[in-house]
Amino acid sequence: PVPLALATLPQEAHESFGEFRPVVASATRFLPGLKTVMGWMGSIDASKSAIEKALSKGERIGLSPGGIAEMFENFPKPNRSRNEECVILKSRKGFVRMALKNNIPLVPIYCFGGSKTFRRLQLPSIVEKLS
Repeated sequence: PVPLALATLPQEAHESFGEFRPVVASATRFLPGLKTVMGWMGSIDASKSAIEKALSKGERIGLSPGGIAEMFENFPKPNRSRNEECVILKSRKGFVRMALKNNIPLVPIYCFGGSKTFRRLQLPSIVEKLS
């Protein structure tokens, strides 16, 4: 999710994809520095209502369907190698329904190496379940 948000910054991204607003986890509101940076990028909350509102206005959004939960599926999760990429899509279909409802085209993009952008600690499983 963070690499997607960072993709809004370079001029080349605007020239290639047009302007879009990154969809970020609600939890980013509670991290003062991150909240400010995400605000500069024009991010919107990952809640259904915020996304519906943006789409109904015809705004373009950038969305990582796996969200924060996807981060916990990659290394250092047990039995995952540092070079593996894991995505969560099977249980995340609401964004497709929203796009169809609002007659918005979907442009699938995958950023390889997103799981290597930041190092993370192996957290207790309860934290993973909350995501």
